[in-house]
Amino acid sequence: MLYLAASSAGLPTATASGEIRMTIHQVNQDGAGPFKCDMSADGGNTWQDAQVTKNVPGALLGLSLATAKDFPLNVQMPDGMTCAAGPNGDACIVRCRNSTPAGPFGSCAVFAATPAAPAPAPAPAPAPAAPAPAAPVPVTPAPAPAPAAPALIAPAPVAPGPVAPVTPAAPALVAPVSPAAPATPAAPARAVPVAPAAPAPARAPAPARAPAPAPARAAPATPAAKKPKGAGAKKGAA
Repeated sequence: MLYLAASSAGLPTATASGEIRMTIHQVNQDGAGPFKCDMSADGGNTWQDAQVTKNVPGALLGLSLATAKDFPLNVQMPDGMTCAAGPNGDACIVRCRNSTPAGPFGSCAVFAATPAAPAPAPAPAPAPAAPAPAAPVPVTPAPAPAPAAPALIAPAPVAPGPVAPVTPAAPALVAPVSPAAPATPAAPARAVPVAPAAPAPARAPAPARAPAPAPARAAPATPAAKKPKGAGAKKGAA
């Protein structure tokens, strides 16, 4: 197996903080980053995701213009991982690959880590907060019981008895009506004498007007002298 041959040749070791430092040789654009890695502490039976602390540069879809170049690739062991593989029981496997469309491309490496990677110190637990004063719980008065519906009492059946014959009612007595008294004629109304109106005071007659002077007569006009007719005129018969 890979880790057996690597163990015989001597294994690289992780740092005291549990980091494994590697070098990736990129051949062409398909070997660009970024890489993602995981680790196995039992010889490849189980795997845990590992954090890449220093990655290989790369563009979209794992492509770049770099060729034939070395890049560092550092990976941090998961917290609390203990390497238990290999003939000495101290080997782990790290597996890294990129996400290029023609790949993925990557590789595996075996390393030793003794002792186990230290787990980070747990954060101090926050001090318990002072209990908040309990809010008064509103007391809801119990609803008054609904009045019970009156029970319906079925009347007891009455046995039919003999029906008494109906006695005809006696005719009502009509009292005789007395004739109405004749009406008393009303007294004639008395006419109130009206006092004669006072005569209006006599007015003095208007003064007589003097007769207007007679118009002057015109003198009769003197007829104009008739012009004698011509001598040749004939006189009328007598």
